[in-house]
Amino acid sequence: MDMLNVLLTSSALKNLMFICAYRSNEVDVEHSFCKLMDNVAKGDESVEKMELFSLSPTSITSFIADSVKKEEDTEMKELSSAVYQTTMGNIFFTKQALEELVRKNILFYDMMCFEWRWVVTKVELANNMSADVVESVLGKIRDLPEEIQELLSLMAYIPNALDVSTLKALMCRDGASYEERQVLDLLRQSSDEGMLLL
Repeated sequence: MDMLNVLLTSSALKNLMFICAYRSNEVDVEHSFCKLMDNVAKGDESVEKMELFSLSPTSITSFIADSVKKEEDTEMKELSSAVYQTTMGNIFFTKQALEELVRKNILFYDMMCFEWRWVVTKVELANNMSADVVESVLGKIRDLPEEIQELLSLMAYIPNALDVSTLKALMCRDGASYEERQVLDLLRQSSDEGMLLL
């Protein structure tokens, strides 16, 4: 926090924007981060505070309807209601819940009708979504091929500026052998799955 305080209050730093985020329901006014932000805001009128709230049920319905290219009808409201009850309007959790339903083949693209479908009730939908987003993401990781799981495990301990040859060397252990193009392909697949930002 001390380093952040120095950086945020330094008049020597120009043309630099800091974005600080926290969950207001988990941090009270006595927390060191809140005190830091109050201190920074006192000395600089360019500091702006933006509060983000969960999306409304109507917004979640619109988001899901747009995602699956359907009208906001009764059937859509049943799906969005089940998702909203699990996610409480958090857009990240909503996206994870939809991905989980797709992975479980509950929400699927019907190639015969050329549309997204689900054929379960609202209760069945709710029962097939993890109430915990961490469990949902872990489930997504568990469904990935072992090579990608290994890659993600290694990447969790490595700074973001990593060259492919170093990653290849780390992955080539216990008799495993990878070419650089294979490692690049695993990185691409991880990015496609939303597990890495490349």
